[in-house]
Amino acid sequence: MNTKIVRRSVLPVIVIVMVTVIVPFFAAAQQAATVSGSLVDDAGNAIKPAGLGMRLVAYSPERNEWKDAAFNASGAYSLSLSPGYWVLRADVPPASGFMESAPVPLTIASGAAPLTRAITLPRAGAIVSGLVLKPNGSTPL
Repeated sequence: MNTKIVRRSVLPVIVIVMVTVIVPFFAAAQQAATVSGSLVDDAGNAIKPAGLGMRLVAYSPERNEWKDAAFNASGAYSLSLSPGYWVLRADVPPASGFMESAPVPLTIASGAAPLTRAITLPRAGAIVSGLVLKPNGSTPL
């Protein structure tokens, strides 16, 4: 049997297997999912962030990857995330009257259906005031 003939006939088979089996497998593993939702306060009321400078931030510690999305005028957002573990939170400027959201963890499966997650912002209703003292308790800093 001629070895050159066998080598030439095996190469097209390897290429066909790679294109039909291996490549689609890796492509399916990277299918992103859409995550969408709205911005609400701690009472469940919609927050309209127009002019407040708020944005949604998504972080994947597995990839050390950051993504962000703007909220529209009614507080809705939509973001495409690749499969893996992500943490969502709202980035909120101090003058907005709200505190930063608690982290919203989620895991995206390959080819997952769209997900909906509300982002809750507690109202910044407390004002702290007073005098900072030295350790002796009576002398101001």
